[in-house]
Amino acid sequence: MKKLLLITLISFGWCNVSLSESLGVDKTVNDYLKDGYTLHSTNIAGDGYYLYHLVQGGSKIPLITCAYEIVNNNTICWAP
Repeated sequence: MKKLLLITLISFGWCNVSLSESLGVDKTVNDYLKDGYTLHSTNIAGDGYYLYHLVQGGSKIPLITCAYEIVNNNTICWAP
């Protein structure tokens, strides 16, 4: 029974992989705001990292997430 439980838990962890499309480092948050997206929320991810969640139109589901690194002035964005 313990082996069955262990196999089940490992399979859930293995199969719970989500893929997201990387949008690259060519655009910044301001570029997406100019393209019609609105800022949904911001979070502090760690020392020197900020997360920006952007939506398009009246949607409440974040469509694009951007991570901004203050030290190197880099922005990486991805979409689900």
